[in-house]
Amino acid sequence: MTELSQLKGEPLAIFKEAEKLLSAYSIDGYGLIQLQDILKSLEAFNLDKNRISLDLGISRGLQYYTGMVFEIYDSKLGVERKLCGGGRYDDLVVSLGGEKDTPATGFSYVMEELRKELAEKDNLSLNNYQFVEVLVVGVSSEYYAYSVEVAEKLRELGLRVETDVIGRDVESNIEYANQQKIPFVIIINSAEKEGSKVLLQNLDSGEQKNLELNEVVNQVRNIRE
Repeated sequence: MTELSQLKGEPLAIFKEAEKLLSAYSIDGYGLIQLQDILKSLEAFNLDKNRISLDLGISRGLQYYTGMVFEIYDSKLGVERKLCGGGRYDDLVVSLGGEKDTPATGFSYVMEELRKELAEKDNLSLNNYQFVEVLVVGVSSEYYAYSVEVAEKLRELGLRVETDVIGRDVESNIEYANQQKIPFVIIINSAEKEGSKVLLQNLDSGEQKNLELNEVVNQVRNIRE
């Protein structure tokens, strides 16, 4: 375990070294597979790989974490300015009196450091929170990466967009969108992935339309206004 906890650096290189150690000591590698899946999800968001460091020795000092933990640092000051930290804690709800295990992930910001970061960047503003306008979902996990791609393009066009990251089916996602008062859902399947249009559903009226992304923006803004 000492050798494993000393591994830190570029993810692919660390995975290779970790796999060797786990194999040498006959340790189950399921946790490593989970980390690899998380890295694949980050790739779908086009996050610069040079900004990601894998540290198998990191410890956040709290006992309720059950999986991955993470920390986010200032791109220039590094560990001198930690902005955020969190992780996975599936047992926390029960330990606090809940009746059943509940999968959960959470994080907290270091508010003073975040305030400094925002104050130093003129292009950032502290706007009031605004509701999500569109939820983008795939009919299965194979469409996750494309769903992220569509969501990112819509954000670039000025919409407030959320993507399903926990693998709910379409019906559950629509139920979630209604609960969260998200007015539109984009459903991604093979037809949308292969074509240039997406299926936009207005949850108030139930109307569905196949639209170009620019048309989606106009449709959402017309309702918003």
